[in-house]
Amino acid sequence: MRVQWREDKDPETLKVQIVLRVQRPRPPQPDPKEALLCFIDVNSAYGITAVIAAYEEGRVKVYEMPKFRPPNQSRRLREAAKRESAAAYGSKPNTNYALARLSKKFDAQGWVKAVTARIFRMALEYAGGRPIWVNIDAPDHRTVRGSRLQRTLLSIKRVAANLANWYGIYATFRCYPSRTCPVCGGKLKQLKSKRARVMRCQCGFADERDYIPFHNWLRELGLPLPKRPISSAPLTGKRIKTRRPSRRARPAGKAGWRGGGVNGGA
Repeated sequence: MRVQWREDKDPETLKVQIVLRVQRPRPPQPDPKEALLCFIDVNSAYGITAVIAAYEEGRVKVYEMPKFRPPNQSRRLREAAKRESAAAYGSKPNTNYALARLSKKFDAQGWVKAVTARIFRMALEYAGGRPIWVNIDAPDHRTVRGSRLQRTLLSIKRVAANLANWYGIYATFRCYPSRTCPVCGGKLKQLKSKRARVMRCQCGFADERDYIPFHNWLRELGLPLPKRPISSAPLTGKRIKTRRPSRRARPAGKAGWRGGGVNGGA
């Protein structure tokens, strides 16, 4: 319970905040073939992706694949730049500098809470009384260090744990690779595409990169992969070529030196 009273502003009002905490025993691990599966992938640059599926009639059926992008901060940063410019020219410097700092200090933790709660509610609707298994693939703190969403994305673990405890849902926090083929275990190659980050393997498997960890999770659970790629984006594009480092220039007179750049041309 939190009690707040401000004598200087409103001495006749007393604010009382009551916080309820529910502590339930963790539910047992459900059978993957009988439970509703919900995979939540968190990316520092692309936001949050969820896949809701279940094992039905000998195959994995995907119900929904919502994607949630983080709030756009461009408008707030432009507003901060305008206030800093006005303060630099002497227009209410204290006020404008303070408002500019608040705009830059924007935190999207409220967005993370709303998105995570929405995903849990969607899972409960599709479950229909079945047990639910939620896996949160959150980034490691070292991978998002220095990112503008560092604190926001790392807070999803705490939010998801609280929601799982509230609804009595079995939740795990394991990370799965997005560059490993779930069919043959080979290394996936990224294709250049405008609409999606397409990953393709030599064995013929292809899907959007946001859904590759979900496939690897199914493989670990011993479930078959969906027959078709679950991405609705076209899985075509050109392979992204990695740039090779330039050769070190060798002094003139040495064998094999032709000069003129990397390819040896004039």
